[in-house]
Amino acid sequence: MSEVDIGYDGEIIPKEEKVFDFGKLFVLAVFSVYFLSILSNYSGWCFIDGMNIWVHEAGHFLFAFFGSRFLTIAGGTIMQLLMPALFVAYFYLSGQRFSAALTTFWLGENFFNISIYMTDAVVLELPLLGGGGSESHDWLNMFSMLGILDRTETIAAATRLLGVAIILFAIGWGTMLSRKSKTGV
Repeated sequence: MSEVDIGYDGEIIPKEEKVFDFGKLFVLAVFSVYFLSILSNYSGWCFIDGMNIWVHEAGHFLFAFFGSRFLTIAGGTIMQLLMPALFVAYFYLSGQRFSAALTTFWLGENFFNISIYMTDAVVLELPLLGGGGSESHDWLNMFSMLGILDRTETIAAATRLLGVAIILFAIGWGTMLSRKSKTGV
């Protein structure tokens, strides 16, 4: 006898056997290996950073219209998180859940990437776009303006942990969405 579920009104509902969509699992495996390799051995620039830097820089430009120096500086990071979050929301709301799970990797990687930039606020070793000195370091400026430069490492570690958690969530969510019933639904 096959397993059954009991519906809310006491109705007996046969359970459908689930199988994996191996195409989705393959894509998920590629994303997982790529993003986990970034987390485990971040040695500088990676492919996705090429896109992230332009999104980041566009954020400075867009947020400059608010007329606040702080928002202009923060705009890069805001945009770097907002862009992938908007893609996740778009795919989720349009019913493309697996695509939403995949773009969640991008969101998590951005948190991880931002944590590295935060950490650099006290050591100032990263090369900055445009070659500016410490006066053009976003996180040095923001942490200094907020009076929390001494908390840089703690904030960066929490941001890094959030990025890792989001990527692990994307793996779990993508795995769950890779299952389908034997009838193909």
